[in-house]
Amino acid sequence: MSLTDFKQTIAQFWDLEETEQTELLTKIRRYANTQRSKDFAKEVKQHFDQVLFSGIEVIYEALSDEPKKWGGFFVKEYRRAFQAAEKAPNPFEILECLDEIGFADLEATAYNDQIIELIQPYLDHDNLAILYKALWNLGDFLTPSILDQYTGLEDRIKQQLSHKNWKIRFAASTTLEDLDRLPSDYKVSFWDQWKIRFLDPYHISYNLI
Repeated sequence: MSLTDFKQTIAQFWDLEETEQTELLTKIRRYANTQRSKDFAKEVKQHFDQVLFSGIEVIYEALSDEPKKWGGFFVKEYRRAFQAAEKAPNPFEILECLDEIGFADLEATAYNDQIIELIQPYLDHDNLAILYKALWNLGDFLTPSILDQYTGLEDRIKQQLSHKNWKIRFAASTTLEDLDRLPSDYKVSFWDQWKIRFLDPYHISYNLI
């Protein structure tokens, strides 16, 4: 048995009934646990593009129930995605597939710190899509107490509140608000409020929006 035996079903995950989805996630997890982590990672890389709706996000969701076992795999997938995103015409399509990893409870593991340290440099990236996803993804692994362990990280996120792009400002303010660290005097402008309401603040692409 291999992942390719049910690759098509994985790709059609979102069209399945809920019970079928649960069964498939269990099947993926059971198969993964019969493999060496290194071999499984190689198989995923060979047969699933690291883009949204290729099925790879389903694999991440299946393994997120066992964060201690698969945390190392998640770190490598984060690194692979951000490195690929720097060379891709639309980085958002790659980085969006990482969202399912955010549901893994890595807080009590060293993998959580590894992912934070991996993402931090991208807060200075010129590509808007990469910067945008770095802000969102960081929020998945930060708590107020964890944030306090990283000198200067809070200030770096706050700097993005004045970014020229409204979606970057939105991502930064949402991340800080979730951490209860949004400055008390910060006000969302009228035009930002309008854009958040009538446009799509959750998607950014091609570094042009």
